[in-house]
Amino acid sequence: MGLFDRLFANDLRDAVAAEAAGKFELAAEKYGKAGHRAGAVRMHLARANAAASSADEMNALRAALHWAGDDKSLSAEPSARLGRILYTELERAGIATQRDRDRVRQAADLLLAGGDFLRAGQALTAIGDTAAAATAFSSGGHVDEMEAALAADASDEERARTERNAFANYQTNLQVGRRDDARSDLREALAVATQPGTYQRLLHDLETALITGSRVELATAGQPLLVLLATPQLTLGRDPLCEFPLRATSISRAHCQIDVAVDDDVETPAFLVRDLGSRNGTRWSGLPISDRLPLRSDGDLTLATDCELAVSCDESIPQLRLRVTSGIDRGRTLVVTRPGARIDLNRDGLPLVLVFADGRAYVTATRAGIRINQSPLGTDVRFQLMRGDVIGVEQRDVEVR
Repeated sequence: MGLFDRLFANDLRDAVAAEAAGKFELAAEKYGKAGHRAGAVRMHLARANAAASSADEMNALRAALHWAGDDKSLSAEPSARLGRILYTELERAGIATQRDRDRVRQAADLLLAGGDFLRAGQALTAIGDTAAAATAFSSGGHVDEMEAALAADASDEERARTERNAFANYQTNLQVGRRDDARSDLREALAVATQPGTYQRLLHDLETALITGSRVELATAGQPLLVLLATPQLTLGRDPLCEFPLRATSISRAHCQIDVAVDDDVETPAFLVRDLGSRNGTRWSGLPISDRLPLRSDGDLTLATDCELAVSCDESIPQLRLRVTSGIDRGRTLVVTRPGARIDLNRDGLPLVLVFADGRAYVTATRAGIRINQSPLGTDVRFQLMRGDVIGVEQRDVEVR
């Protein structure tokens, strides 16, 4: 007997003795040195059976797989057992993240290698891979489960198709200015999505940006703010929550109020202004306002001591324009109308017509060359604005707020 043969014989003898003594880890080591892979696998399986914790059990099973190598007859049992442990722990903890789903797939691969096709199919079903689950069930002869997985796969494919189409429609409608339709598309995608996080964020951002209160601010760098409004009532004052906030220190927080008529009765003034008990008063063409005053002609509205507004009134539209001519907000302009009335912005240097309807703001271009978010705006296209849009007019960019 040669030297190596004697060494292997000694290791094998030591392995058998260690196994008989219940020293499974030592026995596995000796079987391995003796080149007896089946013995090493068997000892590591015995270690797994005697393990005091799942962590120790998994370590033993991984060692068994190491010694099993490519021998499927040796690797089947440790693969199946390790896969079951991994999947059971993931089920108990909850499968919430992509990392969890990746680990479930690893467990399913082990279960398939170990011939536990039923459990592998259940694991794949849990992560939504119904096609692979159907294949696993079929391999194990589990006909009922296979048919259920195939039906689920068809349903999943239909949901995925609905999700893809809804998201594509959302992108199109968002770009062409049908923002309410885009919101409906996102809700449809969200309703069928298996991973809704992205759609939830997009929907939150869109709903935050949507204009729903018939009020738009148009801001151009280096130019006074233009505020457009369609409401039955508005307040001017220092409070930022006023429909037309002004920063002059002599103005009260809620200084004066303008009422907008909601009918077409020619006998009823389209606009009425009244002071709200301000500290420094409101004057029309120099005269203090003591009661509601109809605004039926152009004039000057003075708030307190250091804020004057030039007023232009057109009851036929109806439309009221107020432009601050003194004070810290000089140049800031407010245009007030009723819902549904057209606001021609050409006099403000913007070749656009704006209309408020159901709280939304819609614009159409009055000439070619206008862009919104870098895309051309056709002269016959109604575009629904939302906060964050950028209107390009020649060399100017106008931000919608």
